[in-house]
Amino acid sequence: MTTMPWEQAPDGWRRPDDQVLSQALSQTLRALSIGTEHPVEKRLLEYYDRATDYAGADFTELLPIADQDITPTDLFAVSLLSMRFKASATRRLLGHGGHRIDVLTKLRALPDTELLVADPVALTAMDNFYVAVKSAVIDPNAKQSDPWVTASKICARKRPELFPVRDKQVRDYLGLTKFGDYQFDWLVYRHLLGCKEVIDALEAAASATRGLAGDRELQLDKSTLRVLDAALWTHTVWYPDELN
Repeated sequence: MTTMPWEQAPDGWRRPDDQVLSQALSQTLRALSIGTEHPVEKRLLEYYDRATDYAGADFTELLPIADQDITPTDLFAVSLLSMRFKASATRRLLGHGGHRIDVLTKLRALPDTELLVADPVALTAMDNFYVAVKSAVIDPNAKQSDPWVTASKICARKRPELFPVRDKQVRDYLGLTKFGDYQFDWLVYRHLLGCKEVIDALEAAASATRGLAGDRELQLDKSTLRVLDAALWTHTVWYPDELN
């Protein structure tokens, strides 16, 4: 049977097996359930209601949007997801120097695609950009427990259809933390986005959320991946007892 390019991975990348994918799918569908004890529509309404203090769609849609640059607005948008930037990291990302040049070079090399159909070339470009951003974020003179979290959120701000946020709680919930591999995580997310059950559940969740909104000012993300991120994250935050 022919394997399509977007079902392949670069050489050397660890591939998730059927058990891992099945568990991630089951957990995802549970987080996307409607009208249950933990309804997704209630959580998404709270997250995307512009009257609340959740980031909502502002994380990706806050203007100005500069596809080929890293800007102060990007760092502010990421800060809405409870991230803080030290002055040194800010200078490395926004100032003149090797880190910024490397980050922008890798950003501009990203293909115009989405994670669902990311082939090995796209995944390699994602890897290059992520590593460059993480290198710029890390303080070489201090221990940091979460540089990958910050890097993931910067990448997701720049390409919301390509990079999942990869929050720690969500990785725990999907059963991915034990692997400690961001490349592995991306392949799992790519698989989830290719599952009809997930896409149908996301569409139903969005529809139910709009139906519940009433007079509330609702602004859902345009990115399917971002809505999936929001559904998973709110589930793990609201119901932490369900973390694996």
